Order: sequence, then C-alpha cells, then structure tokens
Amino acid sequence: MSDPITRRILVTSALPYANGPIHIGHLVEYIQTDIWVRFQKLRGHECHYVCADDAHGTPIMLRAEQDGLSPQQLIDRIWQEHRADFADFLIEFDNYYSTHSPENRHYSELIYRRLDEAGHISRRVITQAYDPEKQMFLPDRFIKGECPRCGAMDQYGDSCENCGATYAPTDLKNPRSVLSGATPITKESLHFFFKLGNFEKMLKDWIGGGPIQPQMANKLDDGSPLACRSGTFPATRPTGVSKSPTRPASIFTSGWMRPSATWLVSKITATAPACNSTTSGSPTAAPRSITSSARTSPIFTFCSGRRS
Repeated sequence: MSDPITRRILVTSALPYANGPIHIGHLVEYIQTDIWVRFQKLRGHECHYVCADDAHGTPIMLRAEQDGLSPQQLIDRIWQEHRADFADFLIEFDNYYSTHSPENRHYSELIYRRLDEAGHISRRVITQAYDPEKQMFLPDRFIKGECPRCGAMDQYGDSCENCGATYAPTDLKNPRSVLSGATPITKESLHFFFKLGNFEKMLKDWIGGGPIQPQMANKLDDGSPLACRSGTFPATRPTGVSKSPTRPASIFTSGWMRPSATWLVSKITATAPACNSTTSGSPTAAPRSITSSARTSPIFTFCSGRRS
C-alpha cells in the first residue's frame, strides 16, 4: 500500500574507483541498495538511484602506468566493464556516470570560482616530493621505502601496512619513486585551499541537528576546529582532469571532483528519463531528460560503502 505522501528520495553509493573491476565488497553494497530502491519505488515513491565511476586519483594513475595506457584510455575501458558487471547482477541505476565528464568539469570550476570570489579560497606554497626523472610531483602513494618506525620494506609514503604507523613521505628511509625508481627530491608548488573554517558553525549545526546518524556525527565532529582543505595539486601529474580556472598549473583533487559529480548526476537524473547502466552510451554522453512530479522536498540518502 502506498504512503499517503509521495516522497522524493535520492540515493547514491560510494563511487567505485576506475582502477579495476567490481569486486564482492562493491556488490554487497550495490545489491542491498538496489533492493531498497526497488522497495521504495514499489511503495509509490519517486526514488532515484545514481552513481558514477571515480575517475580521478592515485589508484587510476598507478594502474594506467602499469597497463601502459593513458589515464583516459583506462577510465573509458573500466567504465564499460563496470556497466557490464552491474547489468549482469541486475543492478539498476537511474543514471551511472563518471566524475571525468565535461559537465563535472563545468560545475567543479563554477563552485571554485564562486568560493574564490567570496573569499573562501586561500593560496599557499608547500614543499612536495618530486620525481626528477618523470618530472612530476608525487602523491604519497607514489613513494615507497622503509618504515621509519619498524623498518618494514616497501611501504607507502604516508603509512606502514606492517605496524600501522603514519608519517610524512620525508620520514621514509631509502625512499624511491614508484614510477621511475628514482630518489625523490623536494620542490615547492602553489596549492589552493578551501577555507572550511568559514563554514564551521553552519556545518556543525547541521551535523548535530539530526539529519545523520549519531555515530557518523561523532566521527565528523570531534570538537576540533575545521582546518583548510587542499583542493588542488600541481598539473604535472598526468591525469587530464579539471584545471583550476584561475591557475592552469593546478588541477582539482579527486576529493573536490567527487561531491560535485554526485550533485551533477543527481541534477541530470531529476530532469532525465531512466538512464540505467544497461542503456547509457558512454561516460561523456549527455543523458536525456524528464520532469519530476513529486510534491515534497527531496530526501537525500547516501549509502556508505567500501571503495577499492
């Protein structure tokens, strides 16, 4: 029996990285979410299930280098594989897209510009590891060496998988670049930071106001002040993702692109006919549109899950 009031429900899952196939950890989440979405639709609610490949970040760059492909070639291939796997398990997204799309670039840059114009972006020169052979700045996971605490070999530049220690890449013993094997040097680069503290009261009031579970609220707000969050990295990394509109030498991080991608896919789906993973043409094809007719405000349901 349908509820007397039709609800508008937006559901999304953790975006799978475009660096490899869908695994059992993904499927547990997506199948459970798909069942819940089908149930809501049977109850007569307007329920949209959207998701996308996370096509930016270190794992994609590492896998592309390993396979001898460009990042673009890799994410195109993986997106098709993910679509096929979801279709085989009868998981029906209303829209399955990609963070690497012209639309997401547009909205990422739009959000950035508006924040910058309002004084919410700061600029800071920081020192980073640099591969002198590949001539690129290295994220933490592109550096390996010996753990400074336990001495374990072949550990990443930010944490040790043997003893659990966390540290800066400069603390590693005998560090080397994952890409070339060269010893990293340090160089300075300009980064752009989002002044998260400017929105601290609003965010903490929202977190503590009841829209999310107490356990998640405790994790998000531990009582400490909100620090600036880096939103860019140097454009020497071969990702081909969206560049900062005020400084082409800087590229938006995947942490910046993911939220705008989720919002974008939701916006597209609200005005488009069902465009599930079995019928979408390509990660850069513009979806078609429909009109939403529900009477109440949207309810956003974000289903957390495992990322690869």
